[in-house]
Amino acid sequence: MKKVKVEEAILKVLQAKAMEIRDVDGGEKPFLYTSGNWGPGYISIKNLVGRKEIIKFLCQELAKKVAEKVPQLEFVAGNATGGIIPGWLLSEYLEPLLDRTVPFVYIRERKKKYRHKELITGIANNPEIQQGANGLVVEELVNFAQTTCNSAEVLREAGYTVTHAACILFYNNPEARKALQRAGIKIVCPNSLR
Repeated sequence: MKKVKVEEAILKVLQAKAMEIRDVDGGEKPFLYTSGNWGPGYISIKNLVGRKEIIKFLCQELAKKVAEKVPQLEFVAGNATGGIIPGWLLSEYLEPLLDRTVPFVYIRERKKKYRHKELITGIANNPEIQQGANGLVVEELVNFAQTTCNSAEVLREAGYTVTHAACILFYNNPEARKALQRAGIKIVCPNSLR
C-alpha cells in the first residue's frame, strides 16, 4: 500500500471510532481477547462491516496484496465470525485481479450441535474446489493467531493445502509470529512488512 493509502485507511478507522486504547499502567482494565489473552488496545475491524465504504476500501487494498503474494490460491476461507464478510469481499475483489473464479467458504470454530455438523461451510460437493486445493484463511485481524492456525488445521485435516492467511490488520505480536511459523503459515496484510 502506498503511504497515502495507509494514512487514509488509518484515518477512516479512527473516524469510525473503531480503535480503543486503555491506560493499563494507569489502572484501566485491559481488553480480554477471544484468545483468552489480555492487552491494552483493541481495533474493532469486525464492527466496520456496517461501514461499507471503509470495509470495502480495506478489503480492496488487501486483495491487491494477496494477488501479489499468493496468486496460486484456489479458494478463500473466512473465519466465523470476523472473517466472513472480509473473506467474501476478498474473494470477489480477487477475481478480476487473478482473472478467474475464487470460491468462498467459511470455517466455524465448533461443529453445529444439530444438523450437518460441518466445520467448513460451502466446500462439500463444490465442483469449484477440488481436493488438495490451496485455501487462504481470512480474518479481520490477527493478534495471537490461534484462530488462524486452528482454521488452517481444519482445512488441512479435510485434505486441503494452506500456506497463507490474510487479514486486514496484523498486530505483529511476537507470539502470533511464532505460532504462524510453527503452523507453516505466512501472513498477508496491508500493514505487514512481508
